[in-house]
Amino acid sequence: MAVTPTLRVEIQFTTGIWAHVTADVRAAPGIHVRYGINGNGPTDCVAETGECTLSLRNDAGNSGGLVGYYSPLHANVRSGWTYGIPMQVVFSHPDDVAISVSSITRSGTTATVTTASAHGRATNDYMTIAGADQADYNGTWKITVTGGSTFTFTVLVSATTPATGTMTARRAYVKHRGKVRMIDPDPGAYGPQNVQIVSYDGMRDLGETVLREVGLQTNASESVCLTAVLDALPANSQPVARSIDTGVDTYPYAFDDLQGGVQTLGVIQDIAVSSYMLIFMKGDGTFIAQARDTRALSASAYTFNNVMHGLRVPSDLANVYNLVRITISKRTISAAATEELYTMPTGASLEIPSNATITPFTDYSDPDDRQVAIGGSNVVTALVSGTHYAANSAADGSGSDLSASITASLTAWASTAKWTLTNTAAQTAYIRTLKVVGKALRRPGPQVFESKSTQSYGTRPLELELKYQSDGRVAQSYAEYLENQYRTFSNQVGELELLGNYSTDFLTQVLAREPGDVITVTEAQTGLSLIDAVIHSVELDIVAGPIVRCRWGLARAAVFQPWLAGTVGRSEAGTTTIPGF
Repeated sequence: MAVTPTLRVEIQFTTGIWAHVTADVRAAPGIHVRYGINGNGPTDCVAETGECTLSLRNDAGNSGGLVGYYSPLHANVRSGWTYGIPMQVVFSHPDDVAISVSSITRSGTTATVTTASAHGRATNDYMTIAGADQADYNGTWKITVTGGSTFTFTVLVSATTPATGTMTARRAYVKHRGKVRMIDPDPGAYGPQNVQIVSYDGMRDLGETVLREVGLQTNASESVCLTAVLDALPANSQPVARSIDTGVDTYPYAFDDLQGGVQTLGVIQDIAVSSYMLIFMKGDGTFIAQARDTRALSASAYTFNNVMHGLRVPSDLANVYNLVRITISKRTISAAATEELYTMPTGASLEIPSNATITPFTDYSDPDDRQVAIGGSNVVTALVSGTHYAANSAADGSGSDLSASITASLTAWASTAKWTLTNTAAQTAYIRTLKVVGKALRRPGPQVFESKSTQSYGTRPLELELKYQSDGRVAQSYAEYLENQYRTFSNQVGELELLGNYSTDFLTQVLAREPGDVITVTEAQTGLSLIDAVIHSVELDIVAGPIVRCRWGLARAAVFQPWLAGTVGRSEAGTTTIPGF
C-alpha cells in the first residue's frame, strides 16, 4: 500500500507569520524542488542556488475567491504578495500524528507550547502548529525542547498571549526555504489562469551579494573565515541559520584578494576548496559548512541493498584524474606599518561640493608595482592633514590649500579602505592627495605540489589553486588524496532515485535525508558493494497525492577512512585506507 505524506506550502505575506496556501497550489505540473551541490567531482564543494517551482491558482476558484489574487499588478492582488517574501515547502510523515496542544503562551519573542501528551521530539526538529485563532502561531517552526511535553519557538513580539483555539502540533520536515523571486501570471481570461512561482534558497543571496568590507583574517581557521564572511553581509543576505564545523586548518592570511568587491559565493568557494569542505544549504535554509574530518567520521544513516528505483554510476572519464597539481601561495608582510598601500595617481582629483560628504573606496596595490594588487594590515587610521589627505580650491592644485576644511576618517579592511571626506568650506574643494599607509601583504610566488600515477587511459590532469592555504604538507597530502580517490571510477556512485511513497522506510529517508548525510549502497548489476556515499544534492518531484519522487546526487563519502587496526576494510594500507590530511 502506498504511503502518503501530508504537504504544506507556507508563505509569509506578513513578516513572521506563515500562511498555509496549499489549497491554491495546482496539482499539475506539481512542485519541483532541488538544492545542494551539483556534481561529485573533486572541485564540487559548494552548492549552487536551490529552487522550488510551482503554480498557484489565479482564477476565482482560489482561496481568496478573486481573479488576479496572485498577480502583483492586479487590483485584486493578495495583501503582502510580492517579490522577496519567504516561502517554504513542508511535509509530515503519516506515522507522525498530530498531538493535542494544551496551551501556547508568549514571553517576548518566545512562544512556549505545552502538549497534552509527550511530544517525543528533539531540539531543532520542526513542528507544524495548526488551529490557533491567532495566525502568528500557526505554521511550521524550528523548536527548542524544554521538557517531555513542552517546547518553544520564536514568534512576533506582538502575538496575543495566550493563544486560543483547538490547537495541534505535528512533526514536520522542511524541504525548501527560500524567497519568491519569480511571479509569472498566465495572461487571458480563457487560459489556465495560473501563476508560475520560483523561489530561490539562500545560496542565491550569497551569489548576488558582493563582498568587500571584511577584515583581514590572521591565523584563522576556515570556520572563523566563513563566519567573518557571513557576518559582513547585509542582514537580508545572511542565511536564516548557520551550522559551521570547527576548522581543521589554519590560514596565516585570508581575504587580501577582494579588491573591487568579489561575489560572496566565490569567496566561500575559495575557502571550501582550500580546506576541502562541503558547503551547502539544507532544505530548511540552514547554511552548513562540513569539514573534511566530519565526512570521514560520519556513520551511514541507511543501507540500500538492491532496493531502489534508479541508480546511476559513472560511465566515462569525466571525474577521473591521475595527475593532480595543487598550488599554494605563501604571503610576506612588511615589518612596519610605513608602506603606502594606496596613493592617489598624479594629476587626479576628487570633487567635494561645499558642505558635502563623499565616501570613496581605495584598493591596495604594491607601492613597488601599482599594477599588482596586495592586502594590507595595521593600517594607520590616525590621519594627518597634509600627509594622508590634502585638498585645494582648484582641480589642478593651482588654487588655495583647503586641507584644513576637510574632515577625514578611514575604515580599513583586508584589501580596501573606505574614506569619509566632508568639505566644511564655503566653496568646492578638490582632494588632491589620499594615502593609505600600513603593512603590505604580498605574494612572492606560487608553490606547486604534485601527485601522479600511470594508468591505461593516459594522463588526466587536475589543477587546483588553494587561495588561502599555505601549508605545504597539507597541499602535498591533498594532492595525494585526490589522485588516489579519483584515479579510477570504480566504486563511485553518481545518483540514486527512489519513490517515497513505496514504503514507510523510503518516505522517512526522503524526508529526513539532507546534503551531507551518508548512505550505503549495494547493487548487484553495477557491482557496487557496501559503498558509503555522501548526499550532495536533493531533487524532489511532487504531484497529486502527493506522490514524491526523489533523486539524490551522490559522491564517495569519506575523505579518508579512520584507521582501525585488524579490521577488514579499515586497515589495508594503500587500498582501503590511505593517508589523510
